[in-house]
Amino acid sequence: MSWYQIVPTLMCALALVIVPGGLLAFAAGARNYYVVGLAAPLSISLIALSAIVAEPLSIDFGAFPVVAVTAVSCIAAALLRFALRKPVAPPRERGKWPRSQWLVILAAIALAGLLIGVNFVQIIERPDNFSQTYDNIFHMNAVQYISDTGNGTSLTLGTLGTGPDIFYPAAWHNFVALIHIITGAGIPVAITAASLTIGALIWPTSCLFLAAVVFGPRPLTLLGTAVISAGFSSFPYLMIGFGVLYPYLLALATLPVAMALLSELFRIGTRRAPLDPRVSSLLFAAVIPGIGLAHPSVLLFVLLVALSLTPLPFIRRMLGPVTGRQRITTTAVMLVVLAAAGTVVVLIWNIARPSRGNSFWPPFQTEAQAIGEIISLAPMGAPTNWLMLVLVLVGIYSAFRHRLQRWTLIPLLLGSFLYIVVTSFPNGDTRYFITGVWYNDSYRLAALLPIALLPVMIAGWRTISAAFERRALRTTPSSVSGTSSLLGVNVIAVTILVAVSQGEPVSHAVRSAAANYGISEGSRLLSADEAELLERVPRLVPESATVLGNPYTGASLVYALSDRSTPVPHVGNGQNPRAQILVNHLDEMLTNPSVCPVVEEIGPVYVLGFGGGEIHGGDHAFPGTDEMSSATGFDLIAQEGEARLWEAVGCSTPAG
Repeated sequence: MSWYQIVPTLMCALALVIVPGGLLAFAAGARNYYVVGLAAPLSISLIALSAIVAEPLSIDFGAFPVVAVTAVSCIAAALLRFALRKPVAPPRERGKWPRSQWLVILAAIALAGLLIGVNFVQIIERPDNFSQTYDNIFHMNAVQYISDTGNGTSLTLGTLGTGPDIFYPAAWHNFVALIHIITGAGIPVAITAASLTIGALIWPTSCLFLAAVVFGPRPLTLLGTAVISAGFSSFPYLMIGFGVLYPYLLALATLPVAMALLSELFRIGTRRAPLDPRVSSLLFAAVIPGIGLAHPSVLLFVLLVALSLTPLPFIRRMLGPVTGRQRITTTAVMLVVLAAAGTVVVLIWNIARPSRGNSFWPPFQTEAQAIGEIISLAPMGAPTNWLMLVLVLVGIYSAFRHRLQRWTLIPLLLGSFLYIVVTSFPNGDTRYFITGVWYNDSYRLAALLPIALLPVMIAGWRTISAAFERRALRTTPSSVSGTSSLLGVNVIAVTILVAVSQGEPVSHAVRSAAANYGISEGSRLLSADEAELLERVPRLVPESATVLGNPYTGASLVYALSDRSTPVPHVGNGQNPRAQILVNHLDEMLTNPSVCPVVEEIGPVYVLGFGGGEIHGGDHAFPGTDEMSSATGFDLIAQEGEARLWEAVGCSTPAG
């Protein structure tokens, strides 16, 4: 499949993250870059919430519930806006933007999108390729499950219908399922379109929104931020390589918007007139569902940042012209608020933390090594990112010099502390309590690190670019206008930044991620023969049939890739009693009286046997299909290399 063929699917994905949220932001009174920045996070919230709302109303998830929830939300936002009589955008941002400002922000989005998009294309190679990783077995089958059943609610997705309802954050799966349902594209193609949309549009736009809200929409600040967003080794590239952690990718891509809204809510980090706190609170609340329903751990980081920022308004008041009695009262109120908010965060932290059994990733380095990786923006042994190192150091210097930028050190310290804990603290209760929310997984917190350091790096770039502009204006000949001089500085600075940002750290990340894509005889999940057999399954197996296969070998992808049901759709799913009988005893159908009633109940049963081994080199027993070469009651109907497809016919054959 060529990349030109994915254009209609990609256009659908782009529309899904721009139109619903953009309409809601506009209805709430947002204008200019507020609409641009808020559109995608609000769209994700609307899509994820529409799936939850549709299920109890017995409405199949798809375009209709998204349109309905968007319409209701827009009406509610407009009414609330009228009641508050307060527009979203600050006074000087509400008017019509000059064409030049629109050109700058669109150029910044296009520049970042091009840089990241090219790298994503190099990683994925073909639009119909898919990540050959452990987690992708669940992700792909979850998208197929939502499309099949019309049930996309996060409240029940965890077992894909094979066991008791379990919560699983489904915002990403809802988004991809919508693309799949609307366009009819195959699930791998829909995932590719979603990945490009998240990485090359949502992520850089969120970064630009943070830069514009906190530091103002200066052209060189925005263009530099666009390049910076494409220059990290650990995000977004790591998240489409390791795992694969698509939901976490989506949540992290929208995190800068939440941080920008927090800066508005707490009235910090900007010299512009901040929003009405009521409006900031409502916008923050509207963005939160999308983040939490994409990946709750990112929501917990947002809450951690919010908790850390909570004392700042009280401290600002205490440093003002207040009496001793007022200072004591303010201190008491601050302590009460902190205690209450801290208790809530700890409770949520404990509830959201996975079990110890699932938080098994070990530490692997010393604290000094972790600190070195943080400073050099080279987590998980990546090459040193000298550009980011300079920006971080200049940003820290700038934060200490400018009072309004000091808050940017808070997410930096939080993200750094979490990375130090997960990579270097000894296994034990302390490490589990702090980073168990992220499964004690160093890769997840390595991906969080660039976002935590992003405000400081933007501050660093703003300081450097402002110095360039001042020098250019001082040295510009009188025959050259100041505007022309600044334009030249912008072009030169951004060109240099692009060249430096796309160096070895990014190349290393692209190469590492690309190793998990493509189908060959040495593929980690599906070999070329296995993929070829799955492509033949729809012609060989009736739609009413059930196909049994060991999910650890990738055989359960028959659901997502061949549209045939399987009783064990993912390696982490529990098995219902019928599935247990098939998994453990199917090859005993001629002698075990419990087998044939199950086969007759669920319809024709087929078996996929993939001989290439399991993902991660495991060896999980599937006794009912482990010895198919010597089992009786099966007909071999297709074979590609070591990959085989059998039909279970023993229950339809008379005994004796």
